[in-house]
Amino acid sequence: MRIALGWCLLSSNAWTADPVSAVPQDAPALRLAVERDYPPFVFVGPNLQAQGLSIDMLRLVQEATGLRVVEQPPAPLHTLLSDLRQGKADLITSLRPTPERAAFLEFTRPYIQVPAILVVRTDHAPLATSDAWNALQGRPVAVGHGYAVEAAMRTTYPRVDWHSVSNDSEALQGVADGRFEAAVADAASVAYNVEAHGLKGLRSAGRVGFDYELSFGIRQGQPGLRARMDAAILAIPRHQRQAVIDRWLHPLNTQAMGRGRIWPAVLGAGLLGSGLLLLGWKAWRPTAKQPHA
Repeated sequence: MRIALGWCLLSSNAWTADPVSAVPQDAPALRLAVERDYPPFVFVGPNLQAQGLSIDMLRLVQEATGLRVVEQPPAPLHTLLSDLRQGKADLITSLRPTPERAAFLEFTRPYIQVPAILVVRTDHAPLATSDAWNALQGRPVAVGHGYAVEAAMRTTYPRVDWHSVSNDSEALQGVADGRFEAAVADAASVAYNVEAHGLKGLRSAGRVGFDYELSFGIRQGQPGLRARMDAAILAIPRHQRQAVIDRWLHPLNTQAMGRGRIWPAVLGAGLLGSGLLLLGWKAWRPTAKQPHA
């Protein structure tokens, strides 16, 4: 049995996208920093080529602009950010803007939004999210190393014993096998990893007050590139956006994920007023106010 999904495309005539201008033909190919393991957004498949929702979005942008990219060897996010800071790469997908990253990157309009959630084992006592954080003080909780949510969680919950791991898959596996008490990861990544790796005995303890608004990150010093990419993102037809959603965002398997009191049970994808592609996960959760990073 699978959790039901609700699809909703919302459109608005209140915005007008700028015309998409082509990248000059003599412009050099951009060096694309490829995150090794952040499905379903970007990861390396069996053919060693980058794939995922963000890669499909980038290809649509390339079709509209003539932008050329060359994939760099895949690596964890913290390594890629160091490469971008040092000028060893030009472009990265699936990145949430932060003040620290803005010191060396520009960001396009976000093309997807997804909340981060707290994942625990099914034998974890059901608690409201605020109570769960109190229970986790001094306990090992996993979070992706260098992920935007890591700094927010460490600041908001300093008494938790945070463990930085390479990716969400490692974090969730650690919860499943008992090395970690819980993990923080984005809801789409949780859904994908549970299905792909057959993880069992996990459930959501609710949203953590942090949403990922993922953008393309562009190394500073590339005039006009952000404007071209922004225009291309806005100009992507609805049917092409929907095809990307259908390809990568799958239902959650309730036989693998425990039916805790709280779970993002309704998945909605849409074009909001700005014309962006947004993924809105609506969680069943208590009415207690959640902290915001």
